[in-house]
Amino acid sequence: MSNDVAIATVTATLKYILEEGVTRNGGAVEVTTLPPNTEGEGIPKLGVNLYLYRITPNMAMANSDLRPLRPKGELIKKFHSALDLHYLITFYGNDAKLEAQKLSGLVIRTLADNPILTPELITRALALSTDPDLGRSDLMEQTDRVRVTPNFLTNDELSKIWSTLVQTPYRLCLAYQASMVLLEGTRHGEVPLPLRERRSYLIPNQPVIERVLSDAGQWKPILANSTLLIQGKQLAGVQTWVQLGSQKFSPQNVTDTEVTLSLAEINPEDLRAGIQSVQIVHFQADTPEPLPAVESNVVAFVLCPAIESVGVENLQMQRRGTRDGQITLELNMQVGTTQRVLLLLNEVPGDSGDGSGAYIFKAEKRTTETRSPVFLCQNVKVGTYLVRVQVDGAASQLKVDNNPESPTFDQYNEPLLVIE
Repeated sequence: MSNDVAIATVTATLKYILEEGVTRNGGAVEVTTLPPNTEGEGIPKLGVNLYLYRITPNMAMANSDLRPLRPKGELIKKFHSALDLHYLITFYGNDAKLEAQKLSGLVIRTLADNPILTPELITRALALSTDPDLGRSDLMEQTDRVRVTPNFLTNDELSKIWSTLVQTPYRLCLAYQASMVLLEGTRHGEVPLPLRERRSYLIPNQPVIERVLSDAGQWKPILANSTLLIQGKQLAGVQTWVQLGSQKFSPQNVTDTEVTLSLAEINPEDLRAGIQSVQIVHFQADTPEPLPAVESNVVAFVLCPAIESVGVENLQMQRRGTRDGQITLELNMQVGTTQRVLLLLNEVPGDSGDGSGAYIFKAEKRTTETRSPVFLCQNVKVGTYLVRVQVDGAASQLKVDNNPESPTFDQYNEPLLVIE
């Protein structure tokens, strides 16, 4: 792994290698690291220009840095980025004397003789550099050596590169790639202590919950007045309790295969709409303050809320027969401050509408738990609507008209909201 000056270190090392290769063959040849469109005194009459024109991720190492974080966000190891550096080498000289072509041959031979940036080459290049920032480079300590290879460019790719260099005539050039540079992050990971000893515990007669359902049937929703049927194995203990969330309750009936708990006998303030967890807990019998002895697995079930009343306030007329206003629901159980509460409206076909209206509104933010969520509604058509509420995906139930003599027999008929 290398620090943030590794890219500049590669360029400085390549510049050093080229300088050594071309001067060894005589002649005052200058090696620069300028953009090819540089004008004025920066352009040598006889020289080689090394220009880093592109940096890309190394595809071979793209997936090597997976899972640097634990699921909760703790850093396991430092981040690193594997990079490829793309260089354009251009040549300056008297074309009539073929100087650019001679330099290109020297450069090709020099880079062929030095395909790997060894720690010795990097150290010598940094020793000759006048840039103080490069003094803290640690590229020579990188485990994977940087390799320099020719990079083939098509005529189309070459034309695109030179077209970005405004008002610059084309010169003889070579493309090389330096792979790869591993840049390492600065945040330190956390290494846990090693496992000192392995221990196994056998819990006899541990209760196991296999499923939770309503006494109304397997596929029936669980409501605030339902009786939970908790079925499984070894559910009966000396003292058996049912834990819902963080609250513990005494069940009505307990056997080895089934525990029943009536939600209707629980204070509504202790119930929460949405996804709930249930667990069987066996307490010790001979302690003044019972301590939990054995706990079952945790199983989730969905507790559906019910709408007790619907209120509308501040109705304001809008154009095209629509209304804005505030709708307040009274539920039979509490909803939390972070739970997602939605109001679902479906128009009932009739004199006031064709039944095509359907709306979803999100509840206003709450600072405390409440049974009365508030919804601000906009552009609702005048009409009669069936009302549902959804808390974390748990939807309230609609009532069905069971009167055979009613015109809405066997249809949903409550709860209703009239927008006038």
